Amino acid sequence: MKSILDTAQNLMTLGLHGMAVAYERQLETPALLKEPFDTRLGLMMDAENSERESRKVGRLLKAARLRENEATMDSIEFKASRGIDRNTVMSLGECEWLARRQNVIITGATGTGKTWLACALGNQACRLGRATLYRTATKLFEEI
Repeated sequence: MKSILDTAQNLMTLGLHGMAVAYERQLETPALLKEPFDTRLGLMMDAENSERESRKVGRLLKAARLRENEATMDSIEFKASRGIDRNTVMSLGECEWLARRQNVIITGATGTGKTWLACALGNQACRLGRATLYRTATKLFEEI
């Protein structure tokens, strides 16, 4: 019979880090140990899926090279002085334009938040599982 330590180690060896952590948490929670096997296995699988999704988003965000890593859709300020239409931005945040192979070009005066908005859209795209790359117009034109 395998020991508890062997099971956790085997999960790690197989690359199932989320399941290994969830398994160890279950062992530390007596109430969970009373749950049926299917329930506990389901919880471990959910933890593994969550861990993998988190790692994927992390990889996508790193590869995107966003200038403003903290920029998110929730952090956009819709002050009247900035001239940003909330409905348009929220619609862009759904990232359907990516599926249609369209681009978004953001223009405006210095200091209006173009970079922040672009990074927030890039962040959102990464969180939806889409590969993204941040480029200024100058850098993009140099690369072309």
